[in-house]
Amino acid sequence: MKRAASPSARKVKSTRTPLNQYAGTEVGQDWEVDAIETLDHFYERYIETRTPVKLIGETNLPIDLDRFRLDNIVDRLAYPEEKKLQVERKVGFGFGSGKSRELMSFAEVVEKFRKGDDSYYLTTQYAEHDVVDASNTSDTEELQETYETEDKENEAEVAKDSEAEESKNEESTDGEHDGGNGQVDFANFSDTSSLASFDVNDLHDDFDDVDSENYVDEKLKLTTEEAEERVLSLFQPPLTELCNDTSFPITPKPFDTLIPQQINLWMGSSSQSSPKPDLLHPTKESLGKWVPNGNSSGLHHDHADNLYVLVEGRKRFTLYSPKDALNIFTVGDIDKVYANGLIDYKVNKNARLWRKMRDDGALVAEHAAWLLENEDFSTYSQQELEDLIENEEEYTGEIDDSLDPPSFSSVPPVLAHLDELTDDAEVESLTKYANEHYPGFLNLNKTQVWLEPGDMLYLPCGWFHEVTSFANEDSPAHIAMNWWFMPPNGSKASKPYKDDYWKHDYSKTLASIEYVRTK
Repeated sequence: MKRAASPSARKVKSTRTPLNQYAGTEVGQDWEVDAIETLDHFYERYIETRTPVKLIGETNLPIDLDRFRLDNIVDRLAYPEEKKLQVERKVGFGFGSGKSRELMSFAEVVEKFRKGDDSYYLTTQYAEHDVVDASNTSDTEELQETYETEDKENEAEVAKDSEAEESKNEESTDGEHDGGNGQVDFANFSDTSSLASFDVNDLHDDFDDVDSENYVDEKLKLTTEEAEERVLSLFQPPLTELCNDTSFPITPKPFDTLIPQQINLWMGSSSQSSPKPDLLHPTKESLGKWVPNGNSSGLHHDHADNLYVLVEGRKRFTLYSPKDALNIFTVGDIDKVYANGLIDYKVNKNARLWRKMRDDGALVAEHAAWLLENEDFSTYSQQELEDLIENEEEYTGEIDDSLDPPSFSSVPPVLAHLDELTDDAEVESLTKYANEHYPGFLNLNKTQVWLEPGDMLYLPCGWFHEVTSFANEDSPAHIAMNWWFMPPNGSKASKPYKDDYWKHDYSKTLASIEYVRTK
């Protein structure tokens, strides 16, 4: 999703040294991710300590895997044929940057994966996901220009503020919602309440006919337009019809005290043999995102806690701790790493649409607006809050459209997998290249997690991960679902966030879901 750029504001330059306050689990030598079947004390052991963990065992699965397998997914999801999806095209041997996208129906996407076409990847959808149909556009250069422009407008990943759905700084890749005051009661709200009356075809794409004063909930100032946008944002296409499924969990255990941001579907295909770059004469451009034997997401981090569920295929996550963030050569210039791992960037040419963030993923200016609206001056004075909004940093210089999102590492992912290469000359060449261009990277501690169908991975925000997707012998496709949650900054499971900003925001999402149920 995206929003218009923030109003003009005074550009503030910062020269202080980047600060890494990360206080969670680090990758030590020979450290491995736990694989667990029991969820006892999960929050205290993993979420609170910011520790990745692999969840195994059918009893922990939040979904019926069979429903989302390649042979069943088109019929079972029932996503409308006329609705087009953005499908990313492979660039530089891999995916994740969103630099090239096409539009096609869900059935067309699935058929390409069934045939083993590994040049496409279905990932998170943007606000304009049904604006331009590639199959009906003869001017491909114009189409690509449209996509690239939209990409740069979406450097911020979606979050929602207290007024309407707002942008959150973007890195969308493979991963790879109180009683009283007219608000929704969290304790009594069921994630599996009936949505049988909801019809995705009733959702408006342009919302041109919606009266901005036509409130779904007047106390929450929730309009019909915002309500429909929130539902589409939470249940990312082609998952929208899951709103009708009373058994589908919006917040699976053991994450039911966290605030969900998005639920996504990831689909692709991997060839067991693919072109190989010249490893004896490496450059950043020639290496791209190539890795041996699979398709790579590229090394990056998220700004949300991630529950990743593998449905089909095989995945390998290569992980680096947020403690090493300043040594991973991110595209953006890191300004701060919070204690919980969330990484904030400087607003400059490398992150031109970045908006400063709190440790819970809230945008600083939007949080200030929420405090003003609620006349909460317990932390900041009214003048200080107004200054935070009016003086929000904004980049006004030249633009480099070739850049990946700021949360991506510029390190070619093959450099994390030199141990898989068998040619000594290639290893020597790449080692020399890495030490010259990315000094210290090869010395960082890392760990790997392999996922098979039915396995899940919890990955706290800020953990760098390179995801390689592999084909199985019986099918080239790989399919996964994930839930993104706003990163907690509180001290206990019963109060994962320090204030009620996200709780209030989620009450609007819950009211939105209730609205589409009763339409």
